[in-house]
Amino acid sequence: SSVFPSNSPSVFPSNPSSLPPPPPFVASSYASDVPKFASGGVTAAAPRGGALPSDLFVRAASAVALCVSLPLYCRSFKEPGLAALIVVMQLVGTREVSRLPNLPGPLSPRVSRPFVSEVLLKLSMSFAYVAVLSVTLIPTITARWQPSASSWAPLSAYVSFVGSMASLVLSLNSDRQLTPSKIRSSIGLVSSVLLGSLLILPPTTMALALVLDRGWLPLLYAAFLTVSNDTFAYLGGVTFGRTPLLPVLSPKKTVEGFATALLATVGLGYYLRSHFDLPPSLSYSVGVPLLASLVGPFGGFLASAVKRAYGVKDYGSFIPGHGGVVDRCDVLMVVVAGVYLAGEVGY
Repeated sequence: SSVFPSNSPSVFPSNPSSLPPPPPFVASSYASDVPKFASGGVTAAAPRGGALPSDLFVRAASAVALCVSLPLYCRSFKEPGLAALIVVMQLVGTREVSRLPNLPGPLSPRVSRPFVSEVLLKLSMSFAYVAVLSVTLIPTITARWQPSASSWAPLSAYVSFVGSMASLVLSLNSDRQLTPSKIRSSIGLVSSVLLGSLLILPPTTMALALVLDRGWLPLLYAAFLTVSNDTFAYLGGVTFGRTPLLPVLSPKKTVEGFATALLATVGLGYYLRSHFDLPPSLSYSVGVPLLASLVGPFGGFLASAVKRAYGVKDYGSFIPGHGGVVDRCDVLMVVVAGVYLAGEVGY
């Protein structure tokens, strides 16, 4: 005889269509590019392609506008204008990463704090940003226009770190209804600023130093290699793609696409290096293209993993049709740092 009465509801519904819809994380707009956890497994890798996005026209128009306007901007405003643009991108990119834990949603619910506690927490986050800024951007700028001020950078970093720590402690102490979840949330917000600063500021500061020391053509070389690698990875994946490269994080990336991009980018970098007025060194002609192909894509994989952790499609909307600064420059930041270091190595 059955353990349950005949009129008791069944634990397992007989009609699978009556099951509840998947959670918002899986049903988000970027779910086609991430594993479907609700289905009990990981989607098989497939060549990149498929249905065209609805904002394809906006994305294409924005890309064309960037390709046309950026070289014109560089020619018109030279190094000072490009340096100003890099600083703006630093601020926007750091903001895009650090705001993720504070976005309301099922994966990061809003935490209510008293006014004083909230102000002190914002102060702690600001101090954390200045601490990283003091060992990256500030020394790079002061070393060129006011060398004597560079010696104050370590002290500024230390004072900012202490200020961030003290402000965080005072913020927690001023909340009379403090709970463990609020403590975790506050520490997470300050940590997100440090994460965003450490991901964005060092490579973009190298980009700034590259522009100030060697002009804008080496930066354009890094951008060319980044775009070329992404394009050939797409073409190789569509044409030959069979084997998943990172099936959990990015199911549509394939080993064949990765190898195609590697060969094409190294060949183009070696051939076109002289057209960007770069020295005939192995670092520029072989090292940087290898970096763009082998290491650069992992900047994109990491950026995708961070977005997936917070259930968002894009970091922001700074570039219409493409998302935020980090969405477009995640790989470029890795490559441009390599171009800068290649010049420092000098062979």
